[in-house]
Amino acid sequence: MARENRITEVHLHERSTPYDFKVKMSIEGRMLGLYDGTSYKSALSAYWQAVNTLAFAGPSAIVEMDLTVERQPHGGFRTEIARGQKLSLHVPHGQCSRWAYKAWSRDNLPEQIIATIPGMLRPVRYPRK
Repeated sequence: MARENRITEVHLHERSTPYDFKVKMSIEGRMLGLYDGTSYKSALSAYWQAVNTLAFAGPSAIVEMDLTVERQPHGGFRTEIARGQKLSLHVPHGQCSRWAYKAWSRDNLPEQIIATIPGMLRPVRYPRK
C-alpha cells in the first residue's frame, strides 16, 4: 500500500504594522516587562492598563512603549506618574513624534490609533523638537 504525501497549506495573516512592541514599567527603579510582541492592540492594552492602574494605585512610576522596525529602534511613547498624578501623558519620541501631524488615512490608521490617547479624537500634538 502506497503512502500518500499530504500537503497542508497554512496561510499566515498579514501584519497590520511593521513594528515590534515592547511595553515596560518602572517603579522605584525596578523594571517590569509587560508585553513584547507584534500586536499593536495587545501592546496598547498593556500600556494603558498599566497607566490607569498606576494612576489609581498611586506610586511614582514610568510606563514606556518602545517600537522597533527590523530590530532597529524606531521610537515610542512614555507616561510619567507621580503619586497618582500623570505628569506627562503618552509623550512620543523618535519617529513616533511625526505621527500626530499626519493626515488620517487607511494606510496609517494603526499608527494614528497608537498615537491617540483613548477618549481623544486625534493624537496630542506636542511641540516639535
